[in-house]
Amino acid sequence: MSTYQAIRLFGTLLLGAVTAARPLRDIEFRVYSQYPLNDLAFTPLAPPAAPAAIQAARPVPVQSHILRCSRAYRFRGQHLLQFYHAPSGTPVARVGLSQHSNQWLLIFLNNPRHKHNPAQQPAYLIYPFDQSEALRAEQPFVLLNLSGQRLHGWLQQQRIQIDHGASVALAAPQRVTVQLWMRGANRIDQLQALRHTYQCAPKQRSLLILFPPVLSGSAELDARLLSMGPNQSRTRADDSCPTNK
Repeated sequence: MSTYQAIRLFGTLLLGAVTAARPLRDIEFRVYSQYPLNDLAFTPLAPPAAPAAIQAARPVPVQSHILRCSRAYRFRGQHLLQFYHAPSGTPVARVGLSQHSNQWLLIFLNNPRHKHNPAQQPAYLIYPFDQSEALRAEQPFVLLNLSGQRLHGWLQQQRIQIDHGASVALAAPQRVTVQLWMRGANRIDQLQALRHTYQCAPKQRSLLILFPPVLSGSAELDARLLSMGPNQSRTRADDSCPTNK
């Protein structure tokens, strides 16, 4: 038995002890990340499925790209999805998925605490974005603040304020200007974090992800715009909406 299989089996038995009474769910998810994901994999079957079936299930490698979402992956389990470093089987991230949806966009971020405490901190943090809710929304534009900062500013002429996580769906034209500010380290200065005009895809839902700045000490957010069709689950990166520079 390989190291990967041994770790996976131990995790299966541990999860099985607490989830055996709950039904299986068929979950579809896509992956997106601020930085490339290397050697990432997951097991497509989890408790309360039989341990033998889980052990026989081959790990699925995850392929990602920073310019677009991954293809759709399918997971059969309950609410907890675990990701591994494929060569070693070491767990690198886990996410709990709410029962109210089985369709998710999983957004990976590097965990800044992992470097200083790798034994206790996972390599990645995951934000689960409910893709089914976004596809049902009547308004076409959502901002997702993963910057770690409280933001405020303007979407066209509409005043907005965004704490951590997703904003409500907002009305926006096909060509939309976003201006955002954050407080400086002294909590007094207002630093411009984003000013950009995006050309959004017609008849699409737009998700503007606000990642932390790439450069240490900078206030300029790493912003990415993704588009989701209103009548389909496929998610893609809109290359006509570049990262703000």
